[in-house]
Amino acid sequence: MTSRYKLDPKLVNLGLYMAASLHPGIDFQKKPRKKSTFEESVMQQHFVRWLHLKYPYVVKTSFAVPNTARRSLQEGSRFKREGVKAGVSDFIILYPSSGYHGMLIEFKTAKGKMTPEQTEFQDNVRKANYYAITCRSLDIAMAEVTGYINPTQKEGIPLDQMKRH
Repeated sequence: MTSRYKLDPKLVNLGLYMAASLHPGIDFQKKPRKKSTFEESVMQQHFVRWLHLKYPYVVKTSFAVPNTARRSLQEGSRFKREGVKAGVSDFIILYPSSGYHGMLIEFKTAKGKMTPEQTEFQDNVRKANYYAITCRSLDIAMAEVTGYINPTQKEGIPLDQMKRH
């Protein structure tokens, strides 16, 4: 998405200089970011569509965590003060089942790697009796959720039967 406002690079550098002079010791240089993986986003979108069809009662207590959005320094600072944390799973299901309080899903491509923050977050929520998993395909995510919600059933809705919203 492109902005309709054009930023003058000189002003951006001046803003970083001013922020650094007001807060010595803090590195305000923009860090290079990894390109967001479109594949993970598409996988998660299909998953949410499937969840709406298969388990509409679970969707009422489920939500995505938009942690990968690009933010300005001011927004990032505000979100951090509000409690936003790096490493939080992509999708959270607050529906107790199978002896767990809820389920947390991290979507990754086949080659995607977990960050240390994501690994630590999953370890911490597992200790608090949540089912936290990393799914590398839509089929795995569907099977895991089906097994979590209904342990006697181990299959999801086939992709060709999914309706478009």
